[in-house]
Amino acid sequence: MVSPLDFQLVNAARQGDCPTVETLLAQGAHVNGTDLQNTSALMYAAQRGHREVVHCLLLAGANVNQQRAFSGLTALMFAVAANRVEIVQDLILAKAQVNQTNDDGNTPLMIAAYKGHTEIVTHLMSAGADIYHQNKQGNTALKLAIKG
Repeated sequence: MVSPLDFQLVNAARQGDCPTVETLLAQGAHVNGTDLQNTSALMYAAQRGHREVVHCLLLAGANVNQQRAFSGLTALMFAVAANRVEIVQDLILAKAQVNQTNDDGNTPLMIAAYKGHTEIVTHLMSAGADIYHQNKQGNTALKLAIKG
């Protein structure tokens, strides 16, 4: 069950409203709480490009490697898919695991390669992304780049 404060926190993060995020955290919202889709405030902020909110949540102790239930997606994966280069860099600096896999076995590098986000591919590789990792279908980032 999602608490009302957690739900409000996720909505504020989705909208990019850092002051409200800070207020809700001070009122007891859980920084890693999720909405009914099991998506956290950090995931939404990363996906939508709300860099200030990402910083606010990280400073409040958000789990940078939290995975969305039933998909395994992380904030880094959401940022990669949305081509949010600066947020990807911020999450890497915050110790996001660049080789963490989702439920399909895909890593952030594989998502970036498939979507053609070459600048992000470069950042992930510099951070130690495994270029040889295979997902559950046996695809590597290179194979996904060709398919994309």
